[in-house]
Amino acid sequence: MMAKTGLGSNSKDKLDAWVTSANKAIELKQVHSTDRPLNSVVASKDKDSDEARRTFHPEFTYPFFGEEEVLFGFKNPVVRLHYAAGSLFTFLGMSYTYKIDNDPDEMAKSKRLGGVAPTADNVLSIIQEKLPEKGYTDNYSLFMDHVRRDESGGFVPMGEKIYEYSVKGCDTAVYEVYKTSFSSPRFKVYNAFLQVFLLLFIEGASAIDDEDDAWECHLTFEKRRRTTAGATPGHDYSYSLVGFSTVYAFWCFPDGKRMRISQFLIMPPFQKQGHGKQLYNAMKRDFVSRKEVTDFGVEDPNEDFSNLRDICDIQFLLAEVERIKSFGNTDQQSVSLDFLTRPAIPSASNVTGSSTNEAIDKVVENIKSGIYKLSKAQGERCIEMIRLKFLDRSNKAAAKDFRLLVKRRLYKRNEEALSGMDSAEMQEKLQETFLNVEEGYRDILKHSS
Repeated sequence: MMAKTGLGSNSKDKLDAWVTSANKAIELKQVHSTDRPLNSVVASKDKDSDEARRTFHPEFTYPFFGEEEVLFGFKNPVVRLHYAAGSLFTFLGMSYTYKIDNDPDEMAKSKRLGGVAPTADNVLSIIQEKLPEKGYTDNYSLFMDHVRRDESGGFVPMGEKIYEYSVKGCDTAVYEVYKTSFSSPRFKVYNAFLQVFLLLFIEGASAIDDEDDAWECHLTFEKRRRTTAGATPGHDYSYSLVGFSTVYAFWCFPDGKRMRISQFLIMPPFQKQGHGKQLYNAMKRDFVSRKEVTDFGVEDPNEDFSNLRDICDIQFLLAEVERIKSFGNTDQQSVSLDFLTRPAIPSASNVTGSSTNEAIDKVVENIKSGIYKLSKAQGERCIEMIRLKFLDRSNKAAAKDFRLLVKRRLYKRNEEALSGMDSAEMQEKLQETFLNVEEGYRDILKHSS
């Protein structure tokens, strides 16, 4: 937030030199006990190191510093929000080269102009208001003691482990997905840390009610064998938070649950490594396997998450087509959960299975009947993408059927807006929207193969 100075416009340009982007000034870091000391100089050759990868900046700081997302009153400020990889216990500190409160030149100018002496933002206090009580320290030595305790068995994930996977090319770590809720006192405390990261990385994020047991959370942790001495007996592994997602369970008559994914975040050090797909698929595996879950959807997804969701759903459904082609689908309720994390494998023979068209029809039937538990809107889009995937463009009747399938959905979704147009304008708008949708589908299918 910008301090009110009372200075005239002639001083504005010079005061602008005391304004810094909060997004650039705040330094987040996932800390390990083997990291270099605080404030040590990082050599250029180390800028691509693992430690450098674990150092990053927020995308949003307006929940802390207002819409302009700036700090006022410092030269070269660095605000350190360093956190223990597993427990998320935080170090909060700040350094800078100059502070406007101590600048005699600025103080003198304000007196000559009859204004109020400019004062710097109280940055640390502003951030402290958002941090969990007793969840941070300004003493780096105490913070590193906490990090070492975490790595020596002081932190283990909470909740029920529902899935485990590994990453190709990495034989030093495995990744575990846990499911928990606010019925766990440990998670109630842990969620307070998660909410800070949501504010920093998800636009429009708001805190969730930790007294509402309808909330669930899925968390992915990296599990890495310790290579240093000092671990508590029986605790040979250290954990790092990879990502998490919150889900709300709405009641569905008579005794079902409709799951809605609310927040989904992969921590920046682990992004673009496939962990988002793994977490989403683990959640889907959990939902599909639970009898009380009728369907699952997403609350106001952004474009990146929508694409990830589409790619995962289509990969799974294409794998289902291949499974049915190979083995048939004698069981109406059959669904292969194993395929949730595997790519589609084309069938070698259809002798005992089904034709491609029969397999597609069966998958479409399964979507409509709710076997895959996709929300109605997502199910309709997935049906359209599957039809497009196997569409024979030389078959004019099939191409027309696909076009009408998409346009009927678009009309229903936008009926109020389209009803005010004349016939020609409405047809032109539907065709334009159809072409945009088709282009988007082709991009999803390209990334799903």
